[in-house]
Amino acid sequence: MIEEMYRLTSRLSAELSGPLAELLDTTSRLKRLSECLVGSTVGERLESGLGWAELAAAAGVSERSARARWNPQRVRRLAQDAAPSVLSQTTELPAFAWTGSGTGMLVGALRQLPGTASSAQVTAAAVRAGLSIEEADRALAGKGILPWDRMRSLVEQLGGRSEDLHFLWQASLQASSPPPASVEEAAGRLAAALRGMRLAAGQPPLDQVAGLTGMSADRLDAILRGRYVPAWDTVIALATALQTNPNLLRNLWDGVRCTFSASPHHFPRGGFLLG
Repeated sequence: MIEEMYRLTSRLSAELSGPLAELLDTTSRLKRLSECLVGSTVGERLESGLGWAELAAAAGVSERSARARWNPQRVRRLAQDAAPSVLSQTTELPAFAWTGSGTGMLVGALRQLPGTASSAQVTAAAVRAGLSIEEADRALAGKGILPWDRMRSLVEQLGGRSEDLHFLWQASLQASSPPPASVEEAAGRLAAALRGMRLAAGQPPLDQVAGLTGMSADRLDAILRGRYVPAWDTVIALATALQTNPNLLRNLWDGVRCTFSASPHHFPRGGFLLG
């Protein structure tokens, strides 16, 4: 979420002299993101013991106004509207879009798939996916990013799980998804991104990664399956162990926090177990 706000803020200077409609749309989205972030933070402060009266005093409003402004259902609605998808733009990209900062991870993950063991297997997978050999070779070499429908087909034909590579594909194009509709969906996105990052890191054993993070292999397995959502500090440790930038995961983790804020309880400091 913070990264999305930074991206939108960066766009403002370029839009000042552009169409007014684009400028107003960007500022509106920034406002919604800010309100969602504040709402989530307020929920955490309330969980840690801050009273509504203290919150109202800090905000300079009445307690009644504070309760209405940061009502969990209202925060949830803001989260759903805050970051509209830009994937509709990426599906219209040419066959090979210019790569972004996530390309190295995407290529690393692709090369770990079973179907890349030999050129004959890659050729067969490309044919089954409806791609030319050149398209498949370029994708595996990181020379361009296929549109998602074609990338998904290639990943599946190479023996991979497309959901595990979707976030890496998005990071390559600096794209984002619509806000999640539930805590389970948000947790699933975070888990899939972590699985993709583990694949990009060469699929290190759980025991090895767990040893670098100070958690048990069972807890790490639960995180990667989307059954346990850790605290942000744990996400940082896990991303670092996988030799990737933790900030890439901040929007996904904030998505869990925003959807969780609509539930009767606020996000626990140490994370929480699903199911």
